[in-house]
Amino acid sequence: MPSRILLFALALAGCAATAAAQPALPKDFVHDVLVTNLARPTGFTTLPDGRHLIIEQRTAHVKVLAAGVVATIATIPNVRADTSERGLLGVEVDPKWPTRPYVYLYYTSSKSPTAHLIRMTATGDVANPTSTNLMLVSPYCIIDDIPSATQNHKGGTVRFGPGGMLFLSLGDDGTPCTAQSIDDLRGCILRLDVSKLPTTGTGPAPKSLLVPPENPFRGPSVNARLTFAYGLRNPFRFNVDPKTGRLYIADVGEALMEEFDEAEGGENFGWPWLEGTVAGPGCGPNPPKTTPPLATLLRTEGQSVIAFGLYRNRTGAPHNFGLAYEGCAFYGDFYTGLVRRLRHDGNGWIAAPQVPGQPTAADWCTGSPFVSQADIGADGALYLTNLVGGSMHRIRYVPRLPRFTSPTIATSGTRHALTLERDPGDLAIFYVALGADAPRPVERHFGMLELGERGFSFAGMRLDTHGRGTITLPPVPHELVGHTVHFQAVVVSGPDAFISPRHAVTIEYPRR
Repeated sequence: MPSRILLFALALAGCAATAAAQPALPKDFVHDVLVTNLARPTGFTTLPDGRHLIIEQRTAHVKVLAAGVVATIATIPNVRADTSERGLLGVEVDPKWPTRPYVYLYYTSSKSPTAHLIRMTATGDVANPTSTNLMLVSPYCIIDDIPSATQNHKGGTVRFGPGGMLFLSLGDDGTPCTAQSIDDLRGCILRLDVSKLPTTGTGPAPKSLLVPPENPFRGPSVNARLTFAYGLRNPFRFNVDPKTGRLYIADVGEALMEEFDEAEGGENFGWPWLEGTVAGPGCGPNPPKTTPPLATLLRTEGQSVIAFGLYRNRTGAPHNFGLAYEGCAFYGDFYTGLVRRLRHDGNGWIAAPQVPGQPTAADWCTGSPFVSQADIGADGALYLTNLVGGSMHRIRYVPRLPRFTSPTIATSGTRHALTLERDPGDLAIFYVALGADAPRPVERHFGMLELGERGFSFAGMRLDTHGRGTITLPPVPHELVGHTVHFQAVVVSGPDAFISPRHAVTIEYPRR
C-alpha cells in the first residue's frame, strides 16, 4: 500500500471533507457515491452478476454490496494489520463463478513474518444478484511463504487474466535487491494456475501444481517458474487488459519518481537500478537490461501511483466511455488525486488529447485522492474504493444527446428554421424521420438521400462555437397542413455518433 507517513497524517486531517467532495471530470461524466461507512476499504472485486465484494484492511472483513445493501460475509483470521501497509490487501473472484464459487484473498499474516494467498468457498445465494446472503468458508492456503518481515512494500493486487490465470503482485518487502531475483517472491508479479487445486483440504498447495507451462521463466526454482515479471518496488495496484491479457502496473517510487508499466511477461522493470527513468540505489556492479515505463510522475506531481485500468468498451454496456477511449490506459496518484490518460498511437504510448471539460491539459480528472483500487465494470463504468473516506464510488459516462430547440409549429408557405444543440465542432446530419403518419410528399420536399428505415437526409453542417447549428427549410407546402413531420439528427463527435430524439413539427395554415 502507498506509504508516505507525513502526507498520510495530513490527509487524515482533512479526510471527511475530501471524501465528500466531487471530483472534477470531463463533460458528460458523472460521479456517484455507491456506499459509505466502510472501514479502510483496501480493494474490491465484482462478481459476474454485478455484486461487489469489498475488503477492509484492518477489520479483515469481506463485505458484499448488492442492490445498495452492504453486509459482512466473512472475517479473515490471523491478519496482521498494525501498519499502513499490512492487512487484508487483495481480493478476486473466480471467473467461472458460480460454477466455481471461489474467492481469492491476499493478506499479511499475524502467525509468521509472511504473507498468504488463500482461496475461500462461497455458500448461500451464489446465483442471486440482489442477495447479500453469502458466506465464505473452507479456507485453502495456496501460498504461505511470501516474505513479509518489514512493515511496508507488500504489493497486494489479485486479478485473473482472460486466459484464466491468476496474477498476484508482491512488493520488495523493504529489501530492494530482492526485486532483482526471480526466485525470491518479492518485487514481482506472479502468474498462477489455480484450476488444478483440490476442492477439499486446507493446503498449502505444492507450488509445482500452480505453474502454467507458458510462464516466461523456466527456473532455476519453482518460485522462478511462477514469476511473470520482476524488478518492481511496490506494485500495489495493477489491472489486466481483458482483450490482450497485458498487465498495467502502478509501481510506487522511493523518493524521485512514480512509474506506470506494461507487462506481457518476462520484463525486468529495473528496481533498484532504476526508479522510473532515473538512477536508483542499484544492486551490484552490473546493471541488467530493463523495460522502461509507459509513463512517470515526478514527485511534484504525485506521491503514490495507482493503476486505474486499460479501458475497453463492453458490448451493449450502458456506461461505455465511447470509441475515443477504447484502448486508453488510466493511471493516477493516491495523494494528489489526479487521473491521467494514455493512448497508443501505433508507435508507442503518448498522453491522450484533452477532451471537452477536462480539468487541466494533463489531468483527465482531479480531486479524487485516496483511491485504493480502481477497475472497469461490466457496465462500462469506472469503479473505485476510497481508503480514507471509507467509501466506494463510480464514474460513468452519460452522453448528452443532441437536442432541437426550435419551435414545434410551422406555417405552410413559409420557411421553417431548425436549430440543434450539442458540442462545438460536431458534425450534424439532419433528416426527416419516417413514421406511421409521415405524409408521402415529405420526401419530395425534404429528402435528398435515403437512409433506409431512418428516413431521408436533407442537410449537414458543423455546429458553431456555441455548439449550435441552424438550417432553414424550403417553404412548407399547403398539402402538408394537418400533418406532423418528425425531424432527427445524427451528430458525429470524434469517433462517436449520437442520434437526437425526434422533434415533431406540426404544419398549420397561416393565421389571419
